[in-house]
Amino acid sequence: MSAPEFASESESVSGNRPETPESLEALSKQELRSRMRQRRSSLTETESAGLSRRIQERILGLSCWAAAARVGLYLAVRREVSADLLLDAAWAAGKELFLPFVHPELPGQLSGLMSLVPCRGRAELQAGPYGIAQPRPCGQRGADGAYVSPALDLLLVPGVAFDRQGNRLGAGGGYYDRFLGKEQGLFSIGLAYSFQVLERLPVSPWDQPVRAVCTEDELISAL
Repeated sequence: MSAPEFASESESVSGNRPETPESLEALSKQELRSRMRQRRSSLTETESAGLSRRIQERILGLSCWAAAARVGLYLAVRREVSADLLLDAAWAAGKELFLPFVHPELPGQLSGLMSLVPCRGRAELQAGPYGIAQPRPCGQRGADGAYVSPALDLLLVPGVAFDRQGNRLGAGGGYYDRFLGKEQGLFSIGLAYSFQVLERLPVSPWDQPVRAVCTEDELISAL
């Protein structure tokens, strides 16, 4: 099932003026987050599941997925592209799977710290910040207080929006930007519905791009 046309939603929030890619690209980060979240939340559960399955099946057909022994994934919330099919496929294939663990804020430490920690099955998940389940933490801590993540072969990343150069607009907490900033050589792919991909995003100096973006329609290389 195809997603609803963007204009139908944008007309309701912008005085009957259909939005264009150019008008979206002119928005601030905050405005763009709001519009993209509105668009994402307008998907029905059936539409989201169908599009997510197409995106994940595209990932499953990639040679980098087949070759990856250690994979970082995420648990989707609020109509993000689901990664459930990839989670189950990774466990079934015997890959080492790692999921985000968000550290509680501690006095004197930088907020927005995230580690990727091992998870061998859904039974190991527990309640986490922002209503997102996460694994129980384990391992050594680095100088910044975060658990030291292993060298991953592949990381699949959610986002509010992406552009065709691999730039990513996240939820605003800086978790993935800080993580990717420490893992410069990591091969990362953003998972997105096609409407989440623009030609250009507003970019700040601290923003960290992904190496590719996968939608239900295409794989966009940003190498």
